[in-house]
Amino acid sequence: MSTAERARRKDPLSFYLDKSDPAAWKAVGGLAAAAKNAAAAAGLDDQLVELVNLRTSQINGCAY
Repeated sequence: MSTAERARRKDPLSFYLDKSDPAAWKAVGGLAAAAKNAAAAAGLDDQLVELVNLRTSQINGCAY
């Protein structure tokens, strides 16, 4: 891909779900809370859950 093509593309990291679709953002928050509760119910350590959240954010390219 040429430099000009890259310049024309929008940076995917500049997309803010909370501003573009607040209902979807709220749903994602609910999903995160449900996953955290399920992990606690399964007996997973809170530190392990946070490490998984951190790694998932790294893989997704977002700043957790």
